Amino acid sequence: MKTLTFISTIVLSLSLTFSVTMISGQNQFKTQEEAIQKAKENFAIMIESGIGDFGVSAEEIKSAEALAVMTYKQADFMSLLDTINLESFTKIRSSMMNYVVPLTLNARIVAVIQINKHEDGWSIVGMGNTALGDALNSLPEDIKNESLPNITIYDIPNIIATVYVLELRAAEVCFTDYAQFDLDAGEEPQEVLLNMHMEAVKFQEKYGDTLKEKKLTN
Repeated sequence: MKTLTFISTIVLSLSLTFSVTMISGQNQFKTQEEAIQKAKENFAIMIESGIGDFGVSAEEIKSAEALAVMTYKQADFMSLLDTINLESFTKIRSSMMNYVVPLTLNARIVAVIQINKHEDGWSIVGMGNTALGDALNSLPEDIKNESLPNITIYDIPNIIATVYVLELRAAEVCFTDYAQFDLDAGEEPQEVLLNMHMEAVKFQEKYGDTLKEKKLTN
């Protein structure tokens, strides 16, 4: 049970999209652009107030340019577990989490903010996810410079992995630092999915019954 609690704590901490939330005033906007601008303002205020260490200054946030939004999804664990020989991440069931907006300055991603779309408009859901920012900066230069809008980010629960999937017209290229893979080298989706399927099977064999019992008793 201690091991399960430890893993649950890790999953919970990594699923948080930002370390501190300090969204002042309105958090409902008519347009994507308004939400991004307000997120930048709030983020700068957080940094000036000394709340958290995000490795970036308030002035850099104010001067940074927002790039095109990237879709951030969470893969369905059972879909990954039950399926083998998948050829594409689009074949996995997934749910929308939010949109990631990289902020760039002097050809470097200095931070990311996260926003969401609702029936009534847009809202801010995250500021300063350093893990996402660092990962995006580790991608190959040509991908960062030209292809970020074509990348979908997949959060893989339980095995704690993140995959950045470049969606081309007739193919996918995957970037991840999970297991033996490196963020600066593109991989075939079949290879990444097979590896993650095997890791999902191992996780289920080790913790599946305990998780099922926990769910039934809650």
